[in-house]
Amino acid sequence: MTYQAFVSSTFEDLKEHRAHVIGQLRRAGFHVDPMEDWTADSKEPKEFSQKRLEGCDVCVLLVAFRRGYVPDGEGRSITQLEYDAAIKQGIEILVFMLQEEAPWSRKFDELDKDPELKPWREHLKKSHGAEFFTLDPRSIDLTGALGRWLAKKGSQPEPGKIARIDWPDGVSPYPGLEWFDENHAPLYFGRGKEIDDVLAKMSEPEGRFLLISGASGSGKSSLVAAGLWHALIKDGRLPGSEKWRWLRLTPGGDGRGPFASLASGLKQAFPKIATRADDLATSLAKNTTTIGVLLATHLSADQEVLLFVDQLEELYTQGFKDKEIQHFLEELVATTRDPQNRVRVVTTVRS
Repeated sequence: MTYQAFVSSTFEDLKEHRAHVIGQLRRAGFHVDPMEDWTADSKEPKEFSQKRLEGCDVCVLLVAFRRGYVPDGEGRSITQLEYDAAIKQGIEILVFMLQEEAPWSRKFDELDKDPELKPWREHLKKSHGAEFFTLDPRSIDLTGALGRWLAKKGSQPEPGKIARIDWPDGVSPYPGLEWFDENHAPLYFGRGKEIDDVLAKMSEPEGRFLLISGASGSGKSSLVAAGLWHALIKDGRLPGSEKWRWLRLTPGGDGRGPFASLASGLKQAFPKIATRADDLATSLAKNTTTIGVLLATHLSADQEVLLFVDQLEELYTQGFKDKEIQHFLEELVATTRDPQNRVRVVTTVRS
């Protein structure tokens, strides 16, 4: 599903910040119709049209140190009128504000000139939990805000809508004592809140490595393999997640160690990897290659890979050496710390 986003702000002072935000939205798969496309001279609009917000799902509001143009007969600026219209239409508003101490251009600083500006900024902070940006447009990161919005959006079913499940004849819908996987995802119900919580955690900057712990038999594997898989790959509830590659493995699945299991899983998920599985395991174990470098040429520009390491406790129950265990965990954590690697890790472990 393609969502429509609206970017509201003053224009001349926030051109570069707007361009950065619009680029992020479009890369995340949102449709954006910005003011840059409305006027031939690329100047701040001096008329308000509520139609600009019609059909929008989310509004990203950028506020610096001016309210912008106030039309004749109005007490509020174009940007504020857009904000009011978004509120009236029930559109979710994601607020980003310039830091108070930012050394902003005096030409565009009206904090001490406009008595309406500071109260409005305070209202936005209290009402929307605003995030803050600096002079650098790259200081605006929509990942967390969009992820939380998508998670919230996806957890709200349409009222009165009945879902039909197409299930093949002759195939039992009951996995018995086995965990639910993507094949049984259409039948996986009752864990909506837990899935929302996981998605919210994944939306945070530190959420590229996530560990889920619980008692044996509590449903950790099913939560990830069926619930989270469906939310990400089928429903696209994080930006671009419907394009992600998914790989599940267990540390002891290969029987020869965690790096051998990792290499076998990578070879299965990415058949074009030319290196033999045994050689790949050795390279990963010796750090002559890393997961991020290895997969860089096997992912398209808009793809990430989610590595689901199930039953992490096998690291300690299969007789592996402490040094190998530590190195394996360090490799996973180090890989996810660098977003350039486009690798995420979700693990489950018995508590």
